[in-house]
This record gives sequence, structure tokens and C-alpha cells, in this order.
Amino acid sequence: MTIKELEKELGVPRATIRFYEKQEMIHPLRRGNEYRDYSPEDVILLKRIIILRKLGFSIVEVKAILSGKVSLTTAAEAQKKKLQEQVKDLNGAILICQEMEAENEDIQSFDESYYWNEIQEKEKDGYRFIDLELAISQMAGQIEYTPGHGPIVPDLVWNPLQKQEKKVRSFWQKHAIVQLILALTIILASIILVIFINNC
Repeated sequence: MTIKELEKELGVPRATIRFYEKQEMIHPLRRGNEYRDYSPEDVILLKRIIILRKLGFSIVEVKAILSGKVSLTTAAEAQKKKLQEQVKDLNGAILICQEMEAENEDIQSFDESYYWNEIQEKEKDGYRFIDLELAISQMAGQIEYTPGHGPIVPDLVWNPLQKQEKKVRSFWQKHAIVQLILALTIILASIILVIFINNC
């Protein structure tokens, strides 16, 4: 099966398929013309990877599950608890969103002092909201980097540039020379700075 056929069957972009290849999670054969040939086993494995990723498992966790270092049952139990905690973290936010919707709030005119106090009061009553520090930490932990491709942000992570991600990834793929120029520029600037400091 070609990457085009696999892309169509799974409904995922080829960049995603190649990402998992670069992570050495799937190993398609290479034909004489260098085209990748995906076997039925590759398709099964890729489906398993995507299923686990959609359940919120990180790349590291998926690799541990696939290698047998962690059983799927144990991993699923731990992930269920994480997801349940995330649901609890949404109960207060849902109430506030419902109130904003009911009041037909507008960002230019809504009373931030009122909602600030509402959130604080609801937290005292046991309602929970998103832990911003934890959310940012989790986002950072979910972003994956591959040489020459820039950052890849999973679909399950809030990403304000989600629609631009393909363009960004394509840019890094086509403009590897830009990365080299940027690196050389930084090195050159550092050398100039050191020389300048030494001469002062």
C-alpha cells in the first residue's frame, strides 16, 4: 500500500504517517523506486497508534505500550483516572460558560469583576476550573519536535495555530536551508558579541 492509499484509508495527513516513521514506530518497506510500501501489519500498527493518541496517550506512553513495557490494561486504567480528573476540572468552567451564554455576554461589555468573583466563590464551594500552570505544562509536554519539521502539536492539545500547522510543517520541510542560516546567524552574532565584550 502506498502512502497516498494509506492516507486515504486512515483519513490522516501523510505528515502524520511520516512523523510516526521518524519516531521509528512503523517501518514500511522501500521499493526499488524508493517509494514506501506499507504492509497490512503497518496499517494495523498505525491504527493502534492513532487510537492510543486519540485517547490522550503521549508518544512515550504509546511506545511503552507497544513494546510491552506497560500493559494496555494498566495504561488504560491510569489514563482513565487522568481523564476523569480533567472532567472534574471542567465542571466550574461549564457553569460559567452556561451563564455567559444565557446572559448573551459580549467581550467588550461583560463585567470581568463579577465573573472573577463568581469563579472564586465557586472554587470555595468545591467547583473546579482549569489549572493554568498545569495546563501550560501539559501542553508543553505534548508538543513533539522532529529535526527539520519544527514543532508538531497533537490534535488533543488546544492549539491556536492548528489551521496553520500544516503550512508551518511544510515550510520547515521545504526550507531546511533557512534553519541552517538561522543557526549560522546566531553563532556569528555570538562570536561578534564575545569579541566586542573582550575588546571593551
